[in-house]
Amino acid sequence: MKYKLIIPLLGTFILIGLFQNCTNVRLVKPEEIVILQSSLSGDICLDEDFSGYTIDSMNIINRNYRLIQGEFWFDADADGLPDALEEELGFNPKAQRTNGQVIDGLCYRLAGNSSCEDFINECALEADVFGFNACDYQLFNANGGDTDLDDVADSLELIIGTIADENDRLLDPDADGINNLQEIARGSDPTFADQMISTNDFPKIGLELQPSTGDCQGENWKVLLNEPLLFEGPAYVDPQQPNSHAFNREPTENIITIWLVLKPRQSTNGETHLFGYTVKLRDNEPIHLGFSDFEEVASW
Repeated sequence: MKYKLIIPLLGTFILIGLFQNCTNVRLVKPEEIVILQSSLSGDICLDEDFSGYTIDSMNIINRNYRLIQGEFWFDADADGLPDALEEELGFNPKAQRTNGQVIDGLCYRLAGNSSCEDFINECALEADVFGFNACDYQLFNANGGDTDLDDVADSLELIIGTIADENDRLLDPDADGINNLQEIARGSDPTFADQMISTNDFPKIGLELQPSTGDCQGENWKVLLNEPLLFEGPAYVDPQQPNSHAFNREPTENIITIWLVLKPRQSTNGETHLFGYTVKLRDNEPIHLGFSDFEEVASW
């Protein structure tokens, strides 16, 4: 089912990527956005090696839109820059990495244009499950786990615009009276002042611990997300990997990334483990996920 309407400022559970507007960029807002309908659920059994762990946090981001100054903008290639702005900023809207190395949104954030070559050394170009490679992390002095130990994964910080190598969880860069950790928890943008928005405007993913059963050695969690906010927009095919790129998508598909952080239930000295899952959520096609769908990315 599709709903076509003009969207005002809407709250959403999905965290919002960063765009730093500049005076030389003209914002051209599409008049209509098509809303899609789907759902996501799951059963996360922390078994075997992780039977002594618990879920510390779970975050979800729709990588195909950005909220800029209170309005939604489509981002077909999920590079952190809206399609309507890429050409004007000197980027290719049909490629995540215009310069071949750094994802466009991070390149613009650092250099203000598509020329990032002077900021990076040689690095591995293979991307992780979150879509970032060693060049992306290198630009922001991050190691891909939680460099600053502020309980926010580096990859998540790169997307939402907080600082990956500085413990800024209690800072309030947009001066709206809501610190970064609170903004992340409720799903609002830490770079856009929105203190007048009700927290009820940000529906959250349901995460509920289930009673112990013999089928799961450790904790068993139920995940439920009804009617996530999805948008229809231009398809994307990566020019370097037209058949296999994880972010290739059809017009009625949105790329959803999930961060899952596990910590020991009792020991304060055990390692923290970061897992990720990137999936295409389609119109009217619910997804059910399990722990085996997640890929471990880092531990510290």
